[in-house]
Amino acid sequence: MDAANDPLKTRCLPDSPCLHFPKGLIEWDTRTREAWHISPDDHRWGVEALRWLVERPLGIALLSLLAIFVFWRCFRIPQSPRFQKVAQWLAIFVVGIALSDRVSVGLKILFGRLKPHVTYYNPRIYPALSFPSSHAFNTAFLCAFFFFFECMKLEERSPNSRRYFGIFLALIMVFISLSRLLLGEHYPIDVVAGTIFGLCFTSIYSALLRRFRSTKP
Repeated sequence: MDAANDPLKTRCLPDSPCLHFPKGLIEWDTRTREAWHISPDDHRWGVEALRWLVERPLGIALLSLLAIFVFWRCFRIPQSPRFQKVAQWLAIFVVGIALSDRVSVGLKILFGRLKPHVTYYNPRIYPALSFPSSHAFNTAFLCAFFFFFECMKLEERSPNSRRYFGIFLALIMVFISLSRLLLGEHYPIDVVAGTIFGLCFTSIYSALLRRFRSTKP
């Protein structure tokens, strides 16, 4: 195989659009990742706690409960919402996060950039792909959709509740993105692209929902 098309040397699959990224950007990306990431052999309590919090179901559930608590402290929830309305909201939420995850995976296949820890390439199967980060993509979608599409309709508990909740969601996005770098799962531009793509997807999904609601009989 030609060295220019060797996935393990270029960190991109053959014919990947990532091969056309500026060389200086890739060099900066690699240096920054090496400076930030923590070795997989590092099993300190803090590293394991971070991995548990952002990658394990119980840790993700804990973060979700924290978000629900902050949300409850910031907004007044309507009393006794109708079952039909709750079911509709749940359907919108489930469809949105499912589509978000599938779109992020599709973009990974399209760009074909290998994850930093991939050391073996088999052309018959897809290796672990890195660009964009699905964690960053899905987190950006959840936070932006929840804030701009849902929270704008609710009454605030205090004059600055919406601002505080927006800052909280922004911190969650930054925390998840940094965890991808610290744990060595992604390069910096993977998480930046994941966040940007996730916000763009949120805009499209929200616009389609508004259009559907406005034309619904």
